[in-house]
Amino acid sequence: MTAPDGLLDAVAAATAADGQAWFPDCGTPLSAVRLISAETRARCFLYRVELSSSDATRSIMVKVRHSDPNLRRLHLWEDRPVLAPVRTMDDESTARMEYQGLQLIEDALRDERDDRFGVLRPLAWLPGHAAMVTDLVEHPTLRTVLLGTTRLRLGARVRLGADPWRNAGAWLRLFHDHRSALPLTPRAETATHVGDLFRQFADFLLDRMPDRPLLRELSASGPDLAAWALPAELPLATCHGDFVANNMFTSPNGRITVFDPLPMWRAPVYQDIATLLVGLRALPVQAITQGMALPREAVARYEAAFLSGYFGTDPVPSTAVPAFQLLVLLDKWSALVSRRIRHGTVRPRVREARIRIASRHYHEETRRLLRTLERRHAAGGQGRGA
Repeated sequence: MTAPDGLLDAVAAATAADGQAWFPDCGTPLSAVRLISAETRARCFLYRVELSSSDATRSIMVKVRHSDPNLRRLHLWEDRPVLAPVRTMDDESTARMEYQGLQLIEDALRDERDDRFGVLRPLAWLPGHAAMVTDLVEHPTLRTVLLGTTRLRLGARVRLGADPWRNAGAWLRLFHDHRSALPLTPRAETATHVGDLFRQFADFLLDRMPDRPLLRELSASGPDLAAWALPAELPLATCHGDFVANNMFTSPNGRITVFDPLPMWRAPVYQDIATLLVGLRALPVQAITQGMALPREAVARYEAAFLSGYFGTDPVPSTAVPAFQLLVLLDKWSALVSRRIRHGTVRPRVREARIRIASRHYHEETRRLLRTLERRHAAGGQGRGA
């Protein structure tokens, strides 16, 4: 187990300069640096590092961004429509943007005295290493806890209440309402743009699954659907970029600590909202079991708590939220069917089978969302001006 050349030296230099500010409760300066563990992920390396002095020990995390194609899960992506443009920044720039995102979160929560929210402190940026230093959080992610509640779990299932979901909604509203000085480009800011995306996604999926009349219908009606389901000009905010249950830690009392921000654009507020909701219903275990892994009443309870946390006493936009859920779902479905395995004969067949099974679930979720939109539209839902 080793760290990249010079990384621990850079950590030691940052600790010597700012360690007392990071951990003011330590009596003597933290001077010894020791690598404890290393983890390889598809887009980063994670190093747990111990800092110590004669009378204190503290643990930190060092995250190093990488673009190693051999670690990208053995698949390639076909050209396809995308909800968010593919990131083309180098690793150094991406790491810097994530560090700025954590600073933005810290700034947004600076004046909050709220036990519902934790902060993953950005302690140091390490130029030349595509790396940053943060606090170490020992709690599991919300996704990990959620998976412990599935019907497929052997033994006793984990208990998960609604508090983490409600707190996640409240956290997101606070983040969206915070004014950022970052010079971010607006994206997908009109209903017309969203309508075009509906058609592009439907056409892409239809080319690969021509036996899906629902997609043909959506291709034709997508622009009109966006026109009546969404306001002409969409409310924008700094977008988290990947607001999913796997990017937030949760404590036993439901405290939420969000991480992995990539604030690249100002985007419709509904996108982050829909990303979490779709991620809940389209978990791989949900897709493979056709939505049976998680009890339906629990999913509905988590969704309601999240929306309540975000909107508070304000009414939930009756058609804008499901319209963006549909958009995020189509993006996720397109990503699924665009993957191709590089090597072997067995893996591609297994992959194709999983895609067929998951596509049935995505198809039914698409149908459910369209029915919800049609029902609410018929009842006089949102409309252009909302």
